[in-house]
Amino acid sequence: MTENAYIHIPFCKSKCNYCSFISFPNLELKKTFLNALLKEINICYKKELLKTLYIGGGTPSLLTESEIEEIINCFNTDKETEITIELNPETITKDYLKNLVKVVKIDKNK
Repeated sequence: MTENAYIHIPFCKSKCNYCSFISFPNLELKKTFLNALLKEINICYKKELLKTLYIGGGTPSLLTESEIEEIINCFNTDKETEITIELNPETITKDYLKNLVKVVKIDKNK
């Protein structure tokens, strides 16, 4: 396992003054962005087994659990793959976390 991937989710509820990362408070573009992201992954990624998958941002927790699952499922992972997702406490609930854990564990059982 030598491959690593970083996926940047460029959406936030608002743009913080201190933030230098690319982010946009316009969630209307989320679906278009996700479609383009999934297409790019399918074109460029050669199915190497990942050592780590990091989903950062922006605020990745503005995505639904199923949208995150769709991204994770594009990659070849196993039980040794470390999957990390940035979460903003303001955008999550207990149910969201429970579902997210299931999404990551389902994929790691490959």
